[in-house]
Amino acid sequence: KNLGKRIKTSQVKCVSGILVLAIFSIPFAAWPGNSFDFLITTYWKTILVFILILGLVTSMKDIDRVIWAFLIAVGFLGVFSVVSDIQGIAFGKERVAITATYDANDLAMVMIVAFPFAVFWFLGRKGTRRLIFGGLTALIIMTVILTSSRGGFVGFLGVSLAILLRARRILKNAFVPLIIIAILGSGTFFFYAKSAFLERMSTILTYEQDYNVTDYSGRIEIWKRGLKMMAENPILGVGINGFTTAEGLSHKDIGGKWSTAHNSFIQMGGELGVMGLILFCYIIWTSLKGIKKVLKSVSQEKKAYPILTTLSAIQCSWIGYAIGGVFLSAAHSPLFFLLAGLSTVIPFLINDMEKATVSTPKGGATRLSSPKPSRGRIG
Repeated sequence: KNLGKRIKTSQVKCVSGILVLAIFSIPFAAWPGNSFDFLITTYWKTILVFILILGLVTSMKDIDRVIWAFLIAVGFLGVFSVVSDIQGIAFGKERVAITATYDANDLAMVMIVAFPFAVFWFLGRKGTRRLIFGGLTALIIMTVILTSSRGGFVGFLGVSLAILLRARRILKNAFVPLIIIAILGSGTFFFYAKSAFLERMSTILTYEQDYNVTDYSGRIEIWKRGLKMMAENPILGVGINGFTTAEGLSHKDIGGKWSTAHNSFIQMGGELGVMGLILFCYIIWTSLKGIKKVLKSVSQEKKAYPILTTLSAIQCSWIGYAIGGVFLSAAHSPLFFLLAGLSTVIPFLINDMEKATVSTPKGGATRLSSPKPSRGRIG
């Protein structure tokens, strides 16, 4: 019954629409073979993440498991990044990357999305768990520094501000934990940030002279070509995962680097057309709207902190994804489908918990203050 309701949600309909566009775009793609290969070897796995969350997550305890799995994976990426940095020093490497799967920008986006979960679970937990999430928070900051991704750094600053504003609203006694987080973050930053990183980030303030603004291969010109790509192919775009090919072919006569979009929104619009961009944006908007609505239904009582912190983390992760997505190519990232899946199922779980555990003597509903003991706790 619940699954039937879930598949009728806006997120599911939009994800289905994006998949249909991806399939139909292949025959008209800039490189049909590449688009087809991406669909059958990579993209179906990200769609599967969304489907599994939709069908198998039936309780807040399941949400707990999904987020734990995500944070453990992020922890490993962080450790590998630090090890890679130590090994790379001897070879003169300045930006960390994890195999062919995660370049520096991809890695930064993963950390941006994970950061709110680490921080909010630190704020909402005590004892050993707080130490674990505090350590993970520091590891994430270190990894962002190692990527030297300017787009990632901007996204990190944006999500940090969102976390601060949200934490002050839901946690009445969050002053001390927030101070600890601030000291931890600042200490990690100033201790670990290298001169090369600081010099690279300083160019954000002098962007007029940066190659991204002045050069043909810079992001501004790439974005212009991406918008032109979307205007010339408004229905089906240039095919899923076809942006780099189409961008390169657009200047094959004069040569130059074949570039990714460096913008998730332009990437989606260029590859799957105007409708693909609309569906993509609508998933983000409706997910944020749904989480905001659920947050209002959960009371501010101390017993509800685990749920409040998890909901707030998802909300801030979406904000971080959207800000980072302006500078990074992550339209088809599993992160997008992870957040979409969690945002789809959580309203149903909260609603079921309200019906099952809270009612007035006269049969009227009240706001959820706490789930059933242990089963509903997060973390």
